[in-house]
Amino acid sequence: MYSKNKAVKKPLLIVVCIFLLCSSFSVIAGAESASDFTMSDDLMAAVAAGEIDPEKELRQTIGKSTAELTSAITLNGTYFLNNKYSGQYLQYTSSGATSNGGFTSSLGSAVRWTISTTSNGATIRSVNSPTKYLAVSSDTSKITVEFVTVSSGGTIPSRCYWEISIAAGGGCIIKNKYNSKYLCTYGNDDSDGVHTVENLGSSEYNYYNSRVWRILSTSSISGRELQTNTVFHKCDLLVGNSDVYKVRKIPDNAIWSGYSDFQYSGYSSIISINSKTGYITPSQTGTTTIRVKHKPTNTDFELTVKVWSTSVNKGALNTWNDVEGNFVGKWATTPSIFKQKLDPSANFFFNIGCEEATSAWNTALGINMQYTSTESSAKIKVYGGTRQQLQEKGGFLSASQAGLTNITYNCTGYHTYSASSTGKTKLQAKILSAEVYILSRGSSANTTKNVCTHEFGHALGYFGHSYRTSDVMYYQCHEGYTLSSYEKTHLQQIYN
Repeated sequence: MYSKNKAVKKPLLIVVCIFLLCSSFSVIAGAESASDFTMSDDLMAAVAAGEIDPEKELRQTIGKSTAELTSAITLNGTYFLNNKYSGQYLQYTSSGATSNGGFTSSLGSAVRWTISTTSNGATIRSVNSPTKYLAVSSDTSKITVEFVTVSSGGTIPSRCYWEISIAAGGGCIIKNKYNSKYLCTYGNDDSDGVHTVENLGSSEYNYYNSRVWRILSTSSISGRELQTNTVFHKCDLLVGNSDVYKVRKIPDNAIWSGYSDFQYSGYSSIISINSKTGYITPSQTGTTTIRVKHKPTNTDFELTVKVWSTSVNKGALNTWNDVEGNFVGKWATTPSIFKQKLDPSANFFFNIGCEEATSAWNTALGINMQYTSTESSAKIKVYGGTRQQLQEKGGFLSASQAGLTNITYNCTGYHTYSASSTGKTKLQAKILSAEVYILSRGSSANTTKNVCTHEFGHALGYFGHSYRTSDVMYYQCHEGYTLSSYEKTHLQQIYN
């Protein structure tokens, strides 16, 4: 995996660190009515889980409104109930219902619920304690949520029955049929607990979202929880130009990982952030770090934002092949290269990889990088060796990283890029120095060529990564080392 980790070296100079890491559902075709769509269908499951907005994404596809889809909900199985606003799971405790965040493997059966649909309504029963049914108080004036014990074969009280419908924007509304109040939670710390309320409120506000529950079968979440190695890319912005921040989700189909599924704190007044859209708006130059908490898993991340100021317009760009950022670099003069193979192992194809990388980028950019034997005078320093050897040279790679590039640069101007719906302003950097670290790990010659060519690309100004899996600048290494036309053009337009 490749990512960035930039730190300030001195005023107006930034170091960029870029590294390389190496219930079943089906859609019923030709459905004639809403009742033809049940929770055994992929689409309906995604709607109930809050992954699909039925009005925006399904109405034209299946011709059914949100209200019509409600009649299609039939829940029978074991599910997670995740609140859209708090991001936390409905949780059973011996003292009552609460909500909590974390990985489901750690939360265990306390956040698993058996839902059964009957003619009287739906019942919600704890997997942790199967005789405990989610219910409301017998006093309809109260908003409390409690558990009622019902032995096997016993009569289920009417206050244990719920009506489940599709929420605006996806997810579900859970309304108790006995007191006609909605299941609800407030806040990210559950300070107000789980209770019921009389009103839904407008769907435009968090007030409404605190009444929305994303219902997902327990079998469907496997492999889809956002992992701790998810990467929040450093965000470089120009004063007066807002943009969405970029994140590489791991896995890429992670459940409940939209912008509003994170909580943002700790950043300075040089920026503001829209928690619904992910847009960051800068107001003055400087650097700040946003503490980002993923609410469903309770995982903490950091997002660094650097705000620049420049009035130099470098002209319009015709293409952009970086999915991670809006910064691209360039050397003022062709850089010299010093390389050193620290690990002499015969199966470490470091020299071959460097030769391929130099040739590929020289040809692509119309430059003539040359090697020098003088380390101190070289603009690009390339080291190949074991993890310990690279650490001694200043390259600190994690256990999963195959390459790392440190870049020192400053901002010299900006480009416009009209083809993008976001990020229309692209910044250009003047690169001042670069250090490249290639890990000796027994990879094939072709894979080593891929890693070297990739890292050289970073050193020449390709700060982010391509989204095409076959590209050399894709964030994961592979055996392909031939630059695509997209990758070449991305830097060619800057160097030309």
